[in-house]
Amino acid sequence: MGTLEVRINDAMSGTLTPARIYLTASDGKAYAPADAFRRIAPRANKEDYFHTSGRFVVDVPEGPVVIEAVKGFEYKPV
Repeated sequence: MGTLEVRINDAMSGTLTPARIYLTASDGKAYAPADAFRRIAPRANKEDYFHTSGRFVVDVPEGPVVIEAVKGFEYKPV
C-alpha cells in the first residue's frame, strides 16, 4: 500500500475547491479516505464516490490510480 495525497484547485482562483471524487486503484476497487462521506453503489453500476472539501489523503495499492473529480453543471470538464 502507498499513500496518495490529492489537492483539487479551482482553475480560476487557484484555491482549494470541493468536488465529488471517483477513485479506482490498480486492483480495480474504489477507495476513499476513512473520514470521507462515501457513497457505495450497487456492484451493477460501480459508481462508488466520495466528497472532498478540496484535499484528501488515501491509502491505495501500488500501481496506477484513476481519479475523476466532478463539480456541478456550471463547470466545464477538463
